[in-house]
Amino acid sequence: MIEEKNKINSNGRSASKRMFVFLFIIISSILTIFYIDNVFKVNSLMKDIHTISKENQRIRDENTLLRMEINKLTSLERISKIAEEKLGMVRSEKTPIIIYKKDTVK
Repeated sequence: MIEEKNKINSNGRSASKRMFVFLFIIISSILTIFYIDNVFKVNSLMKDIHTISKENQRIRDENTLLRMEINKLTSLERISKIAEEKLGMVRSEKTPIIIYKKDTVK
């Protein structure tokens, strides 16, 4: 009878040990899966950041080139040359005089 009690107790203890080990393995597996998923997400985000950074730099370079083109096209020398050659305008030798009208309404 004592042997049967010892068998039942040892079977109960070993069953609870097995259940503990089983739950530990399941929880460890789930945590590992979440960790691996997180690593993949972080890698994907880093790749996106790198791609966006490269695109940002490309756009900055393009903006710099466009600003240089604007400066070139709006330069006084270029505008004067077009005005004289294509439009037949002549540069005045006199200094312009500006006359301001007095406001009659106060």
